[in-house]
Amino acid sequence: MTRGSFTPSSLPVARRQGGLTLVELMVALVIGLILTAGAYQIYLSGKQSFNTQETLARMQETGRYVTDLLVSDLRRAGYWGGNADIEQVSGDPGPANWAPTCPSDGTWPRMIERRVFDLSSALDGTDCFDNYLRGDILAVRYAASDVLDDDSLLADALYMRSSLFESRLMRGDQPEGANILPAVGADTAATRPLRAHAYYIGSVNGSASACAGEQAMPALWRAGLQPWQDDGEAIAGVEHLKLRFLEAGVDEYVDAGAVGDWSEVVAVRTWVLVRAECPEPALSNTTTYTMGNEQYQPNDNFRRHLYVNTVSLRNR
Repeated sequence: MTRGSFTPSSLPVARRQGGLTLVELMVALVIGLILTAGAYQIYLSGKQSFNTQETLARMQETGRYVTDLLVSDLRRAGYWGGNADIEQVSGDPGPANWAPTCPSDGTWPRMIERRVFDLSSALDGTDCFDNYLRGDILAVRYAASDVLDDDSLLADALYMRSSLFESRLMRGDQPEGANILPAVGADTAATRPLRAHAYYIGSVNGSASACAGEQAMPALWRAGLQPWQDDGEAIAGVEHLKLRFLEAGVDEYVDAGAVGDWSEVVAVRTWVLVRAECPEPALSNTTTYTMGNEQYQPNDNFRRHLYVNTVSLRNR
């Protein structure tokens, strides 16, 4: 081969420029959209499942707390310290006669003749509480377990001073005179705070709800009544409360209106209906909830759970 000659194999190889056609690009976009939609659907499903589980957990927590609260108070109803005989309770001001009213003079907590009572049977629900919604009103009275010295008593509060055989119902600023109890052997009288609570279903402002846009929601209120006060502690998400009572020697639980002697009530059955704070548009709740002899059917988009408990009264 002479200088300057070449062969075809010594020429540069031309590279072909390749790319996607319009059809291929459209197919890729469709596949990408399908994958994105699937991922988004998985996200929505996971979020919905999380929200549902969170709602159920909040409802369970509310139901457990309310149940413990009611059961605890009912088990202590009628406890007056060492003395179990209500006929041996006196003092200054002493017990007050029961009356189906809401007095503001401090007599309501002293109506210890009825250690447990359904106020709605006598007061039509709205006589004492402006925000009352529905259901029964449970009233409970007892002496607390903590023992106090006379120096720590509050002037306007009520107390039960008890020995083994008798008691004095007194104000904190009246520990002397008629309220003195002699020691029985080595046992001295103990002074305990008097508790009087009323539980009812009322409304609470929407600010207490985790759900945006809710103006108001049902709640369980506990009013501490020394004297009568309608500004109690609210537990949001409790929609309905129903009570039935069992008297000694009777075979069935009855409504408050059928109780013959409240001092003979030995057990209380409670129905507490807890509602979710936020509605679920995809949920249609048409369940009928049996609460005692009442059939309650809200028919809306809220989840609910019914808690039923039977509590034996220890003190009578």
